[in-house]
Amino acid sequence: MPTFTTADKCKLVYDDTGGDMPVILFLHGWSGSRRYFSRNVPLLQKHLRVICLDLRFHGESDSTPYGMHIARLAVDVHEFLTALRLSRVTLVGTSMGCAVIWSFLELFGARDVVRQAIFVDQVPLQNRRPDWTLHSYGCYDEASLLSLEETLARGGGVEAVAAGNIESCLVRADDVPIDVLATLEEDVQRCNPTALATLMRDHTQIDWRSLLPTIDIPCLNVVGGPQNKIFPMEGALAVGSLLPHCTNVVFELCGHWLYVEQPDDFCDVVRAFVFGQALASRPGVVVHASTS
Repeated sequence: MPTFTTADKCKLVYDDTGGDMPVILFLHGWSGSRRYFSRNVPLLQKHLRVICLDLRFHGESDSTPYGMHIARLAVDVHEFLTALRLSRVTLVGTSMGCAVIWSFLELFGARDVVRQAIFVDQVPLQNRRPDWTLHSYGCYDEASLLSLEETLARGGGVEAVAAGNIESCLVRADDVPIDVLATLEEDVQRCNPTALATLMRDHTQIDWRSLLPTIDIPCLNVVGGPQNKIFPMEGALAVGSLLPHCTNVVFELCGHWLYVEQPDDFCDVVRAFVFGQALASRPGVVVHASTS
């Protein structure tokens, strides 16, 4: 497996299908890994060069004793794209991976590096505020964050979080192969619990609502349905409403990990967006009007 070393000597692991095709880079969420896209890569690699990166503190990448911030992860992605001399890339962020892309665009802009972006099931602010009630169901204030930190600090805490992720992030776990479920759980357990807790403290309090209207590239916002146990559907849809050039797509029968639950339809939507084809609704997948 290839690796990339950042300027501060942190080794990041990634997979790259290669080929002279449009490039799509997948960025996983909090406690995830590049292997979370194992059901998607085979469906996309005939048409796209698919790269999946283990973010710092995750998967098989290094965990440093500092840098537990979304901005640090965004800098890593910028260095990675620069080192690989990639241009006109489609960035795909799932959950916290969306925030990494938003930070990347705030810090560096799209320029000729990022052509378009796909955001998968993330709200623009996870915490609850007087003007924002479409917050995360699980971590939304100091008390809920402290509860998560206490869970991660005790023996077996990471294992508990891993099991809880399976329960909370999937609506139709029975539709997911057992070996995939095992991978999803195993890779959470690879993570450093202290790093996870500190990273979540940064992630959950950042309000991206003022930034999103400044993102001037084509975007796709894909969200789980009303049974989603991580975010309210309306909160995730707000991302698409705030972006000036965005289409919302709702996977009505899926949860937070919709790309795991319904990979064929998800990859069809991704391919159509990347190649500029019309997005059409189908049973269980509803396309909303574009904001452009």
